[in-house]
Amino acid sequence: NFHALLAFRDEAELEKVKGAVHRLVHRAIALDGTCTGEHGVGIGKKEYLVEELGEGTVSLMRAVKRAIDPMDLLNPGKVIEARALRFLAKVDFPPDICVPRPIFHDETNYVLIMEDLGDLPSLNTVILQNQLQANSTFGPREVATALGTGLGVLHSIQVDKLMRDGFKNPTSHDVIYEHAVKVIGPRISSQGISDAEMLASRVYQSFEDTTRLVNGQEGDEPANVQPVFSMGDLWPASVLVDRENLRLGLIDWEFAHLDLPLSDIAQLLSYLNLYTLAYSSIGWLPEFLHVFITSYISHSQKLKVAWLSPTLSLFMLRHAVILHGREMINVATEKDWGPEGPSRAELVNAGCRYLRLAGNDTDELMIDELSKDTIFGPFCLCL
Repeated sequence: NFHALLAFRDEAELEKVKGAVHRLVHRAIALDGTCTGEHGVGIGKKEYLVEELGEGTVSLMRAVKRAIDPMDLLNPGKVIEARALRFLAKVDFPPDICVPRPIFHDETNYVLIMEDLGDLPSLNTVILQNQLQANSTFGPREVATALGTGLGVLHSIQVDKLMRDGFKNPTSHDVIYEHAVKVIGPRISSQGISDAEMLASRVYQSFEDTTRLVNGQEGDEPANVQPVFSMGDLWPASVLVDRENLRLGLIDWEFAHLDLPLSDIAQLLSYLNLYTLAYSSIGWLPEFLHVFITSYISHSQKLKVAWLSPTLSLFMLRHAVILHGREMINVATEKDWGPEGPSRAELVNAGCRYLRLAGNDTDELMIDELSKDTIFGPFCLCL
């Protein structure tokens, strides 16, 4: 499996590099090799498939694809992200929030070109490198307020049938199940936690309920549960911090789909909660957390979002608590916290605490305990 890195300085050299890659691929195929390696065929190598496999084989592949995926929902060639960016271009975000504009989309050849927001640090980098200054023009409070308000706008978008159909994203669903849900049981058990099976069952059930509700299937939940437009994979690296222009960029929309209210927020807060527990040297982070949460809630109240209604709020809160705990466990397991940080077992246990507080249903949701919690206390106060 041969990996090549070919550097170039200008357009003329780029053309030479393209020629070299073209010859390299042809040589590999001539030697009974393949045009690609362990990642499968992507945008750059699909043109060589016929040469390697023959027109008959590629035609068969296309026929199988059309048979099992007639609507092109599986790996749809940037369709979801392009559709999301076109849709979001019409959303009236605050001036300190920007989303890349789509410039060109070729669905046939799987090409999406979008606006470049610049060489900006992500919120993840800004936090881990302790780059925000409390007394600066675009400091922790300003960034947290802008992010909370912007996400409040995003999650207030009215969802109709056209959006339900247009943003069905089974690829996202399957990836989340495989890498965030199915692994929860083993990850909790690996830390010797006695009630691992019960906690994992709450995660599985919550995921099944969410999937059913987003797909419009009825159950025992309150009536009129409406999904919201969701980034689907919101973490601190999905947010760019532009301190020069005093704005934030929201990027990475390939997992965009409809989800239950507070799902994006619960996932983002799982990282911020862990960072607060692990990096006490970042003195501004607790205040950042509080300002972000209260800004999101206050703007959601201003916009009169549906999930704040009395019949829905407890139900939505419980699912958010479970998702938050789930993602804390996943991130705690996947990340290296270094020799000076807390142990992985401590952080996994912190995530398990939320799964316990969620109870088996809304009647068992431990509101009194959650109301004292840094993350969910402000949500409990607004119920």
